[in-house]
Order: sequence, then structure tokens, then C-alpha cells
Amino acid sequence: MAMENGMVIIGAGECGVRAAFALRENGYDGPVTLIGTEKHLPYERPPLSKEAMVSEDHPVPRTIAAETLFNERNISFIGSSTAASIDRQAKVVTLEDGREHASSLSAAVSSGLNLRPALASVAHRSRLSRRKAVS
Repeated sequence: MAMENGMVIIGAGECGVRAAFALRENGYDGPVTLIGTEKHLPYERPPLSKEAMVSEDHPVPRTIAAETLFNERNISFIGSSTAASIDRQAKVVTLEDGREHASSLSAAVSSGLNLRPALASVAHRSRLSRRKAVS
């Protein structure tokens, strides 16, 4: 069975959701698939504060967009899923469970969580290389 090519967005946080809706707002009419690790719809993540951490009232997360809006804009959300690999040449994203999603464009990765340690390491090496040696 052939897969229909479209845009695959890995990371269903605020940036991923905004990217999916921006595609629609800018006239992209191909399939849009948003992949996230959490089972529920993407929600707004408020900044943490000491008050929020010690308060007995727990704020209820607000979804970034209602399920009806995802449906109206023909944006597929796949929750409880993690991308295992991206084959850039074949333009296929493979999930950990083996499902594959074809992409006619490059896949967008909107998750900063797993990238931060690598970027911090690069920045640290860059700072070290600019330091003068002490003799």
C-alpha cells in the first residue's frame, strides 16, 4: 500500500502545533501529521513559578487547539508516539512501533527537549575553543 506524501511534524508542543496550523493558513493542502509523545492533545505549558510548585491548586492545562479544530483543518495528531528514525533520502519517518509516514517535504522537528544537551555541548566546546591558554 503506497503512502500519501505530506508534511510530518515531530514534536507536538506549542511550536509543532503552530507550525501545523501555519501550513494550513499559508495554503498548504497536503496531508499534515503531528507526532507527539503524550497521549492527549497538545497543551499550553505555563512557566513554572515557586507559587505554582507549592500551591495546592493545580492549574488545568489548556489545549492549544481543540480536537474539532484539528479535524476542521485536516491535521492528524498521533499521540503516545516517538519517531525512531528519519530517512531523508526516502523521505520517510518511522515511529518506534514501526509505522511509517511519508513526507514530500523535509520533516520538521519541533522538539527542543532532546536537542538541548547536544546544543549545550556544542556551545560549551565553542566557548572553550575561544579561551586563551594560561601558561
